[in-house]
Amino acid sequence: MPTRDDSLATRRGYLVLAALLLALLAGNAEAQNPTAALSAPGQVPAGQAFTLDGSRSLDVAPGRIVRYAWTNLARNTTLETAEPRLQVTEALAPGRHRFQLVVTDDAGNQSDPALIEVVVVARPGRGPARRLPQ
Repeated sequence: MPTRDDSLATRRGYLVLAALLLALLAGNAEAQNPTAALSAPGQVPAGQAFTLDGSRSLDVAPGRIVRYAWTNLARNTTLETAEPRLQVTEALAPGRHRFQLVVTDDAGNQSDPALIEVVVVARPGRGPARRLPQ
């Protein structure tokens, strides 16, 4: 049967183990990559601006995300910002458009890309819609 001293020693052991684990995690935070999360409307009318939203991207504490790299994959153009949202105002042709977000934290670690597709639909009365190759 465990004695009171054994129980106290076990608790102290757990506390030491927990402290070591926290120290390891804190020291390893810089080596972990952030996670990019990207959202946007699924469908927008041609000519209408919309927002790409990366505000749900995460980094391991105490790190923070400092750069957002937004890429229009069809045009292979990238814009880097410090803001988690990007207003897309360029006129996109009707069809499927894919965008990518990569975030960078204050330690220089980059996320894997997050991808999203936005379907731009022709406005009524603007002529027949053409089906674009996928």
